Amino acid sequence: MQSRQLYIRLLQEFRRYGGVVAGTLLAVALAALTDVLLIAQLRNVVDAMQPSVQPGAAAGASGVLVTVQGWVNRLTPADPATAALWAIPLLIVFLAFMRMVSSFTAEYGSSWLSNRVQANLREQMFSRILRLPNRYFDQSSTGTTLSRVAYDASLVSQAGLNVLNVAVRDSVATVGYLISLFIIDWQLAVFCLGLLPLVAVIVIFAGRRMRNLSESAQHAMGELTRVLDESIGGQRVVKIFGGQRYEQERFDEVVKLNRQLAVKHSATSAANSGLIMMLVGITLSAVIYFALLRARAARCRPAISSPSWAR
Repeated sequence: MQSRQLYIRLLQEFRRYGGVVAGTLLAVALAALTDVLLIAQLRNVVDAMQPSVQPGAAAGASGVLVTVQGWVNRLTPADPATAALWAIPLLIVFLAFMRMVSSFTAEYGSSWLSNRVQANLREQMFSRILRLPNRYFDQSSTGTTLSRVAYDASLVSQAGLNVLNVAVRDSVATVGYLISLFIIDWQLAVFCLGLLPLVAVIVIFAGRRMRNLSESAQHAMGELTRVLDESIGGQRVVKIFGGQRYEQERFDEVVKLNRQLAVKHSATSAANSGLIMMLVGITLSAVIYFALLRARAARCRPAISSPSWAR
């Protein structure tokens, strides 16, 4: 069975909790949106600090800011220019509060869903195990079966929900940042879009490698529990035939394999994040460089003087 088919089959376990899933994904999207809006306020702060900008003009930087300023002006019948100075701080505090609430809701909902689906999977697996024929238990070790119930069910439930959370969060954040970039400067935004194909290649390659490593780690964990079960369950036989050294070497080997796979997984994740940050840094440096060039060219451009007959 392919990975896509397995994932679609896993999503069926979340369908019974449709309301909780919808609320959790909505909270994830709201948290990503507040991040975009909080970063967008930096432009309003920079504009407000410009000497050429009057205090009352700072609140006109965005539609949301105008609305907040209207609320402030109605609540504080003081000087409108002075009241406008409270618009940006109040908006940032409001967005931070929304970020706190949405993050808590998303984390709590994700934990609730993950643990509920994990419990359901374990119950279904145990019910299935009780009805398996004796031939299965003769061909499979008890440790492998224990690992699937205790370890694999947890990983599968978490992976299924994480994919949904990441898809919603990254989609909302990407669209929001792109809209902000195109509003500020569409030419620089198009320049930044050239980074996406390279980032996509890195993410796809790293995702495939991490998936393969995760599958290997699951098999290695099953092997570890199998060795433990056989060694501890047959400890009398091991002592009678003096197999302590053999069992120790076999256990050390599977422990070493689990350690190597865990290190490889962490190294792949770190390399993926490092490469993406490196590409972002290069792109950001290039954007700043070209933006400064354009600003300097605009300052050095001579002003067009009116003809003598029009004076």
